[in-house]
Amino acid sequence: MLWQGSGRVTDGKAASPAILTLDIHDRPNLVGELDNLIESLDSLGLKATLFVPAVLVKRDDVLDALRRVASEGHEIGCHGLTHDAEDSYAHLPESDQRERLTMATQILEDALEQSITLFRAPVFRLSAATLTVLADLGYVADTSVPSTRLSILSSDMWNLGYLRAPRRPYHPSTRSAFRRGSVDIWEVPVSCILIPFTVSFLQVFGPRITGAYLAALRVESRQTGKPIVYMAHPEDFFPSQVVHPKWKFHPRQFIPSRTHGFSIRYAFSERDEHKIYEANMAFVGMMAGDHHLEFRTLGDYVAGLDA
Repeated sequence: MLWQGSGRVTDGKAASPAILTLDIHDRPNLVGELDNLIESLDSLGLKATLFVPAVLVKRDDVLDALRRVASEGHEIGCHGLTHDAEDSYAHLPESDQRERLTMATQILEDALEQSITLFRAPVFRLSAATLTVLADLGYVADTSVPSTRLSILSSDMWNLGYLRAPRRPYHPSTRSAFRRGSVDIWEVPVSCILIPFTVSFLQVFGPRITGAYLAALRVESRQTGKPIVYMAHPEDFFPSQVVHPKWKFHPRQFIPSRTHGFSIRYAFSERDEHKIYEANMAFVGMMAGDHHLEFRTLGDYVAGLDA
Protein backbone atom coordinates (compact mmCIF):
# COMPACT_ATOMS: atom_id res chain seq x y z
CA MET A 1 0.00 0.00 0.00
CA LEU A 2 1.28 3.46 -0.85
CA TRP A 3 1.78 6.08 1.83
CA GLN A 4 -1.08 8.56 2.16
CA GLY A 5 0.68 11.89 2.66
CA SER A 6 -0.68 15.39 3.03
CA GLY A 7 -0.85 15.90 -0.73
CA ARG A 8 2.08 18.31 -1.14
CA VAL A 9 2.84 18.51 -4.87
CA THR A 10 5.99 19.86 -6.53
CA ASP A 11 6.46 20.04 -10.29
CA GLY A 12 3.28 18.05 -10.72
CA LYS A 13 4.48 15.17 -8.55
CA ALA A 14 3.82 14.30 -4.93
CA ALA A 15 6.67 15.16 -2.56
CA SER A 16 8.80 12.29 -1.30
CA PRO A 17 8.16 11.16 2.29
CA ALA A 18 11.16 11.72 4.58
CA ILE A 19 11.74 10.55 8.16
CA LEU A 20 14.36 11.90 10.58
CA THR A 21 15.42 9.22 13.07
CA LEU A 22 17.79 9.73 16.00
CA ASP A 23 19.48 6.98 18.00
CA ILE A 24 20.22 7.84 21.63
CA HIS A 25 23.24 6.49 23.48
CA ASP A 26 24.61 7.13 26.95
CA ARG A 27 26.90 10.17 26.83
CA PRO A 28 28.36 12.53 29.47
CA ASN A 29 26.23 15.48 28.30
CA LEU A 30 23.17 13.58 27.13
CA VAL A 31 20.68 15.75 29.03
CA GLY A 32 22.17 18.95 27.60
CA GLU A 33 22.15 17.44 24.11
CA LEU A 34 18.48 16.43 24.43
CA ASP A 35 17.46 19.87 25.69
CA ASN A 36 19.37 21.53 22.86
CA LEU A 37 17.79 19.13 20.37
CA ILE A 38 14.38 20.68 20.99
CA GLU A 39 15.64 24.12 19.96
CA SER A 40 17.69 22.81 17.02
CA LEU A 41 14.82 20.84 15.50
CA ASP A 42 12.40 23.67 16.13
CA SER A 43 14.68 26.00 14.17
CA LEU A 44 14.55 23.54 11.28
CA GLY A 45 10.80 23.03 11.56
CA LEU A 46 11.19 19.27 11.99
CA LYS A 47 9.81 16.56 14.23
CA ALA A 48 11.95 13.47 14.82
CA THR A 49 11.58 9.90 16.02
CA LEU A 50 14.05 9.09 18.81
CA PHE A 51 15.07 5.55 19.77
CA VAL A 52 16.05 5.09 23.42
CA PRO A 53 17.73 2.16 25.22
CA ALA A 54 15.33 1.44 28.09
CA VAL A 55 17.96 1.52 30.85
CA LEU A 56 18.56 5.23 30.22
CA VAL A 57 15.12 6.27 31.52
CA LYS A 58 16.08 4.91 34.94
CA ARG A 59 18.10 8.11 35.26
CA ASP A 60 15.76 10.85 36.47
CA ASP A 61 17.57 13.60 34.57
CA VAL A 62 17.43 11.71 31.27
CA LEU A 63 13.78 10.81 31.86
CA ASP A 64 12.87 14.44 32.49
CA ALA A 65 14.71 15.49 29.33
CA LEU A 66 12.91 12.85 27.25
CA ARG A 67 9.57 13.98 28.64
CA ARG A 68 10.40 17.52 27.49
CA VAL A 69 11.30 16.19 24.04
CA ALA A 70 8.06 14.22 23.81
CA SER A 71 6.01 17.21 24.94
CA GLU A 72 7.27 19.08 21.87
CA GLY A 73 5.74 16.52 19.52
CA HIS A 74 8.73 14.27 18.90
CA GLU A 75 8.24 10.52 19.03
CA ILE A 76 9.96 8.11 21.40
CA GLY A 77 10.71 4.54 20.36
CA CYS A 78 12.65 1.64 21.85
CA HIS A 79 16.33 1.04 21.07
CA GLY A 80 16.67 -2.20 22.99
CA LEU A 81 17.14 -2.80 26.68
CA THR A 82 20.79 -1.94 27.32
CA HIS A 83 22.47 -1.37 23.94
CA ASP A 84 25.52 -3.33 24.98
CA ALA A 85 27.20 -6.42 23.53
CA GLU A 86 24.59 -8.68 25.14
CA ASP A 87 21.74 -6.71 23.54
CA SER A 88 22.32 -8.25 20.08
CA TYR A 89 18.97 -9.25 18.64
CA ALA A 90 20.53 -10.94 15.63
CA HIS A 91 22.05 -13.63 17.85
CA LEU A 92 19.88 -14.07 20.95
CA PRO A 93 17.43 -16.99 21.21
CA GLU A 94 13.80 -15.98 20.81
CA SER A 95 13.07 -16.61 24.50
CA ASP A 96 15.85 -14.24 25.56
CA GLN A 97 14.69 -11.64 23.06
CA ARG A 98 11.14 -11.85 24.35
CA GLU A 99 12.32 -11.37 27.92
CA ARG A 100 14.54 -8.39 27.08
CA LEU A 101 12.07 -6.68 24.74
CA THR A 102 9.15 -7.16 27.13
CA MET A 103 11.22 -5.66 29.93
CA ALA A 104 12.45 -2.77 27.77
CA THR A 105 8.94 -1.94 26.60
CA GLN A 106 7.53 -2.02 30.13
CA ILE A 107 10.32 0.19 31.49
CA LEU A 108 9.80 2.81 28.78
CA GLU A 109 6.02 2.79 28.98
CA ASP A 110 5.96 3.05 32.77
CA ALA A 111 8.52 5.86 32.80
CA LEU A 112 7.13 7.91 29.91
CA GLU A 113 3.48 7.06 30.58
CA GLN A 114 2.77 6.38 26.92
CA SER A 115 2.61 3.44 24.55
CA ILE A 116 5.86 2.45 22.86
CA THR A 117 5.19 1.02 19.40
CA LEU A 118 8.30 1.94 17.36
CA PHE A 119 11.63 0.10 17.40
CA ARG A 120 15.15 0.19 16.10
CA ALA A 121 17.56 -2.58 17.01
CA PRO A 122 20.93 -1.61 18.48
CA VAL A 123 23.51 -1.42 15.66
CA PHE A 124 20.74 -2.47 13.19
CA ARG A 125 21.04 -6.10 14.39
CA LEU A 126 17.84 -8.12 14.43
CA SER A 127 16.31 -11.41 13.34
CA ALA A 128 12.93 -12.72 12.27
CA ALA A 129 12.31 -13.63 15.91
CA THR A 130 12.82 -9.98 16.90
CA LEU A 131 10.07 -8.80 14.60
CA THR A 132 7.70 -11.56 15.69
CA VAL A 133 8.21 -10.65 19.34
CA LEU A 134 7.75 -6.95 18.60
CA ALA A 135 4.49 -7.64 16.79
CA ASP A 136 3.28 -9.70 19.75
CA LEU A 137 4.10 -6.75 22.04
CA GLY A 138 2.00 -4.37 19.96
CA TYR A 139 4.71 -2.60 17.99
CA VAL A 140 3.57 -1.18 14.66
CA ALA A 141 6.92 -0.44 13.01
CA ASP A 142 10.60 -1.27 13.05
CA THR A 143 13.32 0.60 11.15
CA SER A 144 16.44 -1.53 11.51
CA VAL A 145 17.03 -2.91 8.02
CA PRO A 146 19.35 -0.94 5.71
CA SER A 147 18.30 -2.61 2.45
CA THR A 148 21.17 -3.52 0.06
CA ARG A 149 23.77 -2.72 2.74
CA LEU A 150 27.28 -3.96 1.98
CA SER A 151 27.75 -5.89 5.20
CA ILE A 152 31.53 -6.10 5.04
CA LEU A 153 31.64 -2.39 5.89
CA SER A 154 29.49 -2.84 9.00
CA SER A 155 29.75 -4.28 12.50
CA ASP A 156 27.49 -7.13 11.33
CA MET A 157 29.76 -8.04 8.42
CA TRP A 158 28.69 -11.69 8.17
CA ASN A 159 25.02 -10.83 7.58
CA LEU A 160 24.16 -11.09 3.88
CA GLY A 161 20.44 -10.62 4.49
CA TYR A 162 20.67 -6.86 4.08
CA LEU A 163 21.63 -7.23 0.40
CA ARG A 164 18.40 -8.99 -0.54
CA ALA A 165 16.01 -7.10 1.74
CA PRO A 166 13.09 -5.25 0.09
CA ARG A 167 13.69 -1.55 -0.39
CA ARG A 168 10.10 -0.44 0.17
CA PRO A 169 8.27 -0.89 3.51
CA TYR A 170 7.11 -4.46 4.00
CA HIS A 171 5.63 -6.95 6.42
CA PRO A 172 8.46 -9.40 7.23
CA SER A 173 8.49 -13.15 7.08
CA THR A 174 8.42 -15.36 10.17
CA ARG A 175 11.58 -16.99 8.80
CA SER A 176 13.61 -13.96 7.78
CA ALA A 177 13.69 -10.30 8.75
CA PHE A 178 14.85 -9.61 5.21
CA ARG A 179 11.99 -11.20 3.28
CA ARG A 180 8.35 -10.23 2.79
CA GLY A 181 5.83 -12.20 4.78
CA SER A 182 2.85 -11.94 7.11
CA VAL A 183 4.21 -10.69 10.46
CA ASP A 184 1.92 -7.90 11.63
CA ILE A 185 4.50 -5.12 11.84
CA TRP A 186 5.86 -2.73 9.22
CA GLU A 187 9.56 -2.87 8.44
CA VAL A 188 10.49 0.60 7.18
CA PRO A 189 14.02 0.23 5.78
CA VAL A 190 16.74 2.74 6.56
CA SER A 191 17.71 4.41 3.29
CA CYS A 192 20.75 2.68 1.89
CA ILE A 193 22.72 2.24 -1.31
CA LEU A 194 25.50 -0.11 -0.15
CA ILE A 195 26.21 2.25 2.80
CA PRO A 196 23.36 3.49 5.06
CA PHE A 197 22.16 7.09 4.71
CA THR A 198 23.40 8.34 8.08
CA VAL A 199 25.43 11.08 9.69
CA SER A 200 28.41 8.72 9.51
CA PHE A 201 28.18 8.74 5.71
CA LEU A 202 28.11 12.54 5.83
CA GLN A 203 31.22 12.62 8.03
CA VAL A 204 33.23 10.38 5.73
CA PHE A 205 32.12 11.55 2.29
CA GLY A 206 31.19 15.19 2.90
CA PRO A 207 28.16 17.28 1.88
CA ARG A 208 28.63 17.14 -1.91
CA ILE A 209 28.63 13.34 -2.22
CA THR A 210 25.95 13.02 0.46
CA GLY A 211 23.85 15.51 -1.49
CA ALA A 212 24.23 13.38 -4.61
CA TYR A 213 23.23 10.35 -2.52
CA LEU A 214 20.09 12.18 -1.40
CA ALA A 215 19.28 13.11 -4.99
CA ALA A 216 19.44 9.43 -6.00
CA LEU A 217 17.19 8.46 -3.09
CA ARG A 218 14.75 11.19 -4.04
CA VAL A 219 14.53 9.93 -7.63
CA GLU A 220 13.83 6.42 -6.35
CA SER A 221 11.25 7.74 -3.91
CA ARG A 222 9.36 9.68 -6.57
CA GLN A 223 9.21 6.56 -8.72
CA THR A 224 8.26 4.05 -6.04
CA GLY A 225 6.97 5.99 -3.02
CA LYS A 226 9.80 4.64 -0.85
CA PRO A 227 10.43 6.93 2.18
CA ILE A 228 13.82 8.55 2.70
CA VAL A 229 15.01 7.59 6.20
CA TYR A 230 18.00 9.47 7.63
CA MET A 231 19.73 8.44 10.88
CA ALA A 232 21.71 10.66 13.22
CA HIS A 233 22.03 11.27 17.00
CA PRO A 234 21.07 14.12 19.36
CA GLU A 235 24.74 15.06 19.76
CA ASP A 236 24.94 15.75 16.02
CA PHE A 237 22.64 18.73 16.61
CA PHE A 238 24.66 20.05 19.58
CA PRO A 239 27.47 22.65 19.17
CA SER A 240 30.03 20.66 21.15
CA GLN A 241 33.64 21.79 21.45
CA VAL A 242 34.93 18.27 22.11
CA VAL A 243 37.76 17.04 19.89
CA HIS A 244 38.58 13.36 20.28
CA PRO A 245 42.21 12.18 20.15
CA LYS A 246 43.65 11.40 16.77
CA TRP A 247 43.05 7.81 15.66
CA LYS A 248 45.99 5.51 16.29
CA PHE A 249 46.46 2.76 13.74
CA HIS A 250 47.27 -0.81 14.76
CA PRO A 251 47.47 -4.00 12.66
CA ARG A 252 44.68 -5.69 14.65
CA GLN A 253 42.23 -3.09 13.31
CA PHE A 254 42.37 -4.98 10.01
CA ILE A 255 41.23 -8.20 11.70
CA PRO A 256 37.42 -8.43 11.92
CA SER A 257 35.63 -9.25 15.15
CA ARG A 258 32.18 -10.78 15.59
CA THR A 259 30.81 -7.68 17.35
CA HIS A 260 32.53 -4.79 15.53
CA GLY A 261 33.69 -6.04 12.14
CA PHE A 262 36.73 -4.20 10.82
CA SER A 263 37.47 -1.53 13.43
CA ILE A 264 39.68 0.30 10.92
CA ARG A 265 36.49 1.82 9.50
CA TYR A 266 36.26 4.07 12.58
CA ALA A 267 39.49 5.75 11.51
CA PHE A 268 37.57 7.66 8.85
CA SER A 269 35.19 9.35 11.31
CA GLU A 270 35.52 13.05 12.10
CA ARG A 271 37.20 13.62 15.48
CA ASP A 272 35.94 17.18 15.99
CA GLU A 273 32.33 17.09 17.27
CA HIS A 274 31.73 20.72 16.34
CA LYS A 275 32.54 19.99 12.70
CA ILE A 276 30.05 17.11 12.80
CA TYR A 277 27.47 19.49 14.25
CA GLU A 278 28.05 22.10 11.56
CA ALA A 279 27.93 19.56 8.73
CA ASN A 280 24.83 17.80 10.07
CA MET A 281 22.89 21.00 10.79
CA ALA A 282 23.66 22.33 7.31
CA PHE A 283 22.70 19.08 5.61
CA VAL A 284 19.50 18.46 7.59
CA GLY A 285 18.64 22.14 7.15
CA MET A 286 18.99 21.68 3.39
CA MET A 287 16.67 18.67 3.52
CA ALA A 288 14.16 20.57 5.66
CA GLY A 289 14.04 23.35 3.07
CA ASP A 290 13.69 20.97 0.12
CA HIS A 291 10.13 21.27 -1.22
CA HIS A 292 10.52 17.88 -2.87
CA LEU A 293 10.56 16.30 0.61
CA GLU A 294 7.73 16.01 3.10
CA PHE A 295 8.96 15.15 6.60
CA ARG A 296 6.89 12.98 8.90
CA THR A 297 7.64 11.06 12.07
CA LEU A 298 7.84 7.29 11.71
CA GLY A 299 4.54 6.83 13.54
CA ASP A 300 2.74 9.31 11.28
CA TYR A 301 4.22 7.69 8.20
CA VAL A 302 3.10 4.19 9.23
CA ALA A 303 -0.37 5.48 10.07
CA GLY A 304 -0.53 6.63 6.44
CA LEU A 305 0.43 3.16 5.24
CA ASP A 306 -2.43 1.65 7.20
CA ALA A 307 -4.97 4.29 6.11
